[in-house]
Amino acid sequence: MTDLSFKIVKVNGGHDQVIARVENLVICRAAYEKALFVYPTDHLQMRHGTRIIMKSEEEPNSGTVSE
Repeated sequence: MTDLSFKIVKVNGGHDQVIARVENLVICRAAYEKALFVYPTDHLQMRHGTRIIMKSEEEPNSGTVSE
């Protein structure tokens, strides 16, 4: 079995959910783009092992009041 070191992760506080595991960076990038489309409000990360390669934008601070 090959090492599937690239993965797409949905970050849920202390428990992260792995959405996809792949060995090819190009396919992982395509899967990440599709995951952003499917889960637009969730915080997603594309990782290589434990290193974060890309991450979706975190929600703006909801406590900030603009005038």
